[in-house]
Amino acid sequence: MVSGGVRCWGASASGQLGEVTPNRSTPAGYDTFTQIAFIESGRSHSCSVSTGGAVRCWGSNGSHELGDLTDVLYRATPIRDVLTEAQAVNVGNGFTCALTTAGGVRCWGVNEYGQSGVGRVGRWGLVPDTDAITGVRAIAAGFKHACALTTAGGVRCWGSNGSGQLGAGSGVTSLLAPPVTDVLTGAQAIAVNEVTTCALMTTGGIRCWGDSAAGLFGEGPGIQYLPPVGDLPGLGGACP
Repeated sequence: MVSGGVRCWGASASGQLGEVTPNRSTPAGYDTFTQIAFIESGRSHSCSVSTGGAVRCWGSNGSHELGDLTDVLYRATPIRDVLTEAQAVNVGNGFTCALTTAGGVRCWGVNEYGQSGVGRVGRWGLVPDTDAITGVRAIAAGFKHACALTTAGGVRCWGSNGSGQLGAGSGVTSLLAPPVTDVLTGAQAIAVNEVTTCALMTTGGIRCWGDSAAGLFGEGPGIQYLPPVGDLPGLGGACP
């Protein structure tokens, strides 16, 4: 919306619509929030970035993914700005990552696989006051892992790696903090799901790694531990 208003619909059991209401099949006739520049919705919580750069989250808080430093299990209305000077926010399953205006990444919430990027495991409800990684232009949070696209076009991932979705060369989850080296270069966009990571290359090609058991890579089944050196078949070519 040009006005920066937010209207939500769908399930509301955890307050993820931003209001105390039953499930909605259509948007409300009014804005739940205003002056919003960016919004992201996950399985049971949502977050926004205001036009002034403030991050606010609502919905499920069982893993402290709202970052509001309380033990309230869910919240329909944010009670505070959990971070300022942000340009984007991305939500995973029980955790949240924000991209600051300076290009830093800060994550909080569930952290049993290191997906909050704080260098340790265990729940991490406090919004970090230092960046887990810098020099970033885009972020993507999945089920139990997250990835960053650097300003130079590099891809770095952290968190769960049981299916090789970090692109680290194995299926072992051993990285408790974001890596300092790229697993792939020459990318312009990234996307993640539960056990897969994909990158859109500057050439227009697509490369994916992780679990391809369901044929997600457009090839045969099997786990791909490292980013492939070639693009997915039939999906290459320069972008218009």
